[in-house]
Formats: sequence, structure tokens, C-alpha cells
Amino acid sequence: MKLEAVDLMEPRLVCVATVKRCVGRLLLIHFDGWEDEFDQWVDHQSPDIYPVGWCELVGYQLQPPPGLESTVGSG
Repeated sequence: MKLEAVDLMEPRLVCVATVKRCVGRLLLIHFDGWEDEFDQWVDHQSPDIYPVGWCELVGYQLQPPPGLESTVGSG
């Protein structure tokens, strides 16, 4: 499942992410385009995860996966 998630190491960033695993109430969040070592566990009711489209709805900048920054908006 795709979502938009706050990077807990850099809380001002909301990034494209994927739910990689579920264990009870916990979700393993993988930030798209990053190595697995940056994955983070969060509670399924965390205020730091949002549905796809949340950033656009509220006017907040969504961070694209690394390597896509230069292609966003060029098409």
C-alpha cells in the first residue's frame, strides 16, 4: 500500500512511501527510492502517516523519491 509519510529523521519532510510489513499495530514504512536501512516502524494510527493525495489536498510539498526530483514537472 502506498502512502505519504513523515520522515522521522527529518520531520519537515513528507515523502512517498510504501507499507512493507504489518505486525499487530505496527507498520514498517519504506521510503520509496531509499535503502532499506531507512525504513521506520510506526503505529497504524500515527499522526505521521497520510493517505496518498494528502499533501496536494493541504498544499504541502511532497518529497519525491531520490532521482525523480529532476523529472518532476518536466513532462
